[in-house]
Amino acid sequence: EMLRHDNVNFWELEHCGNNAHIVRDNSQVFSAGTGDILFMKGLTFPGDVSGLVHKSPDKCYHADGKIMNRLILKVDVSKLS
Repeated sequence: EMLRHDNVNFWELEHCGNNAHIVRDNSQVFSAGTGDILFMKGLTFPGDVSGLVHKSPDKCYHADGKIMNRLILKVDVSKLS
């Protein structure tokens, strides 16, 4: 899940605040679907960009009550040429 910067209470985020108060409007939280691929640029990406504010989605459960697993692959590159 990801948020637009105007939907983030950065004071709460930066000061280990209450997670329930970081997101200003829960109806404006965007989600990636199963099998979707997202390219996220961080704070050190060249150019005038901002890092992506993202959060873990709520837990989902199978019919038998077991939690559904999710997978995230993170690749850091030291230098783009």
